[in-house]
Amino acid sequence: SAPSMGESGLPSAPPVTGAPSSAPSMGESGLPSAPPVTPAPSSAPSIGESGLPSAPPVTGAPSSAPSMGESGLPSSAPVTAAPSSAPSIGESGLPSTTPITTVPSSFPSMADSGIPSAPSDVHSGTPSGLPSQRPSLNDNVQLSPPSTVFTSVPTTSNPTAGFHTNSQISSVYNMDITPAAAASLPNGKIMTWSSYTKLQFGKFQGLTWVSLVDPFEHTYETKLVDTGHDMFCPGTATLPDGRIMVTGGSKAEPLTFYNPDIDVWVRGEDMNIPRGYQSMTMLSDGSVFTIGGSWTDGRPGVGFKYGEIWDPSTSTWDLRLNLPAEAMLTDDKDGVYRQDNHMWIFQAPDGHVFQAGPSKQMHWVDVFNQDTGGITDSLTRQENVDAMTGIAVMFDIGKLLTFGGTPHYRGGYSTSNTHVIELNTGMGQETVRQVGNMAYTRCNANGVVLPNGQVVV
Repeated sequence: SAPSMGESGLPSAPPVTGAPSSAPSMGESGLPSAPPVTPAPSSAPSIGESGLPSAPPVTGAPSSAPSMGESGLPSSAPVTAAPSSAPSIGESGLPSTTPITTVPSSFPSMADSGIPSAPSDVHSGTPSGLPSQRPSLNDNVQLSPPSTVFTSVPTTSNPTAGFHTNSQISSVYNMDITPAAAASLPNGKIMTWSSYTKLQFGKFQGLTWVSLVDPFEHTYETKLVDTGHDMFCPGTATLPDGRIMVTGGSKAEPLTFYNPDIDVWVRGEDMNIPRGYQSMTMLSDGSVFTIGGSWTDGRPGVGFKYGEIWDPSTSTWDLRLNLPAEAMLTDDKDGVYRQDNHMWIFQAPDGHVFQAGPSKQMHWVDVFNQDTGGITDSLTRQENVDAMTGIAVMFDIGKLLTFGGTPHYRGGYSTSNTHVIELNTGMGQETVRQVGNMAYTRCNANGVVLPNGQVVV
């Protein structure tokens, strides 16, 4: 079985060919029930967003860097020990790995869109019980007790789902942060992060508590990262060279990279448009596409979250005014502040990006032709209901499974609606069919693709 996934809901990948047949099964917490797996050969194939082989790494990336897909699942190549001094990323033109320790004094402001401000209870105000002072960087590492052991125990199976009777779930893994986001690393560890405090969010500060989890040793290491970027509820992608790319969130315009080879976080070039709750997907040429998103650090500017493409050769953003998020909105009662959140975007085999939801009307996005490209209506999912905070996973090449969600981000009802969407015949020839619904209604759930193509929810 495959490791669990974080908030993005993107699929995990099947184990890399060459891994030992005795690889440990994984429980819901993502912790192994068996001894650590011996790393697979360094020539293991790269992993793509669907869990299937991805395109070759971007030209210019170090040839020895393990390739990874958007889902953040690790390739099997072992990670080289960190050097005493941090080397630069390489000839790709990406930022050097020297940590940034100063917060920019000002950020670009957004013009007032005239759209009403966001509801006061979302990413605004100061939650009660927060410290009055900025957290200290001196107290930056905490280790879990080395004697802690987590034992997998059988679960009580649903009698209507016989093929799950052998599933197991581990005991609770007690961490000291709220891991609102996570990404799997090439060395098998899991990087998680919260906000400017370990357990709460809401002040748009430029700090983030991160915790590196070792599922084999059952330990974690927590520290405070200062790149001027509060990474709560961001967009996340995994680059071909193994770095984790994090955009927006509570501090809504920054871009930050995590290099797992040397355990360093560095700041990249800001996006053109601040955004949080946006969607991101890596493209076949190694670039990264983002669109949509909610707040902008509490400043005016909700809506108008046009698409942007990050170029790996220059490490810069290209704003695409021909790709407005307003073309793909839901009918959420809170307006555009919620209508452009959490889009389900995947690159199809023909190169176009497909938006499978959460709007009931699906769309094709031409990301490579800036002059002639745009957003084109596709089909409507058959139950004709928006599915905000639902889940979409690519369980095979060009095949998507979507399930659950709610018509409104706040105060709605969850559904059990389930669809299969097939994209392999290309733009204009896609199909969508409603399949057997889930036993339970769900929103804000997770979906994990297993090596046999089944999806665990």
